[in-house]
Amino acid sequence: MKIIDISWPIINEMTEYKDRNNLKINSTITMHPHTGTHVDAQAHFTPGGKTVEQLEPNQFIGHCRVVDLTNVKEKITANDLESHAIKLFCLKQKIVR
Repeated sequence: MKIIDISWPIINEMTEYKDRNNLKINSTITMHPHTGTHVDAQAHFTPGGKTVEQLEPNQFIGHCRVVDLTNVKEKITANDLESHAIKLFCLKQKIVR
């Protein structure tokens, strides 16, 4: 199996969540948790959910599709994803589009 790292490189010019720019790179790296490629753990949304360190690394390996959404100004919507033929699945409402 060929493994390709699709994470964004960490550079001084990268933006953070909602175009904040608090990234500081010197002898240490300081950044917002929503900088670049990141994981929102279950505990971020669900009380009692797993934290990042409780997740198995193999959960982060699998098939993927990389799409260019640089034209999105405010937030990524269902229409943005559907325009790239990405099928949406919502567990909470059990909706598949």
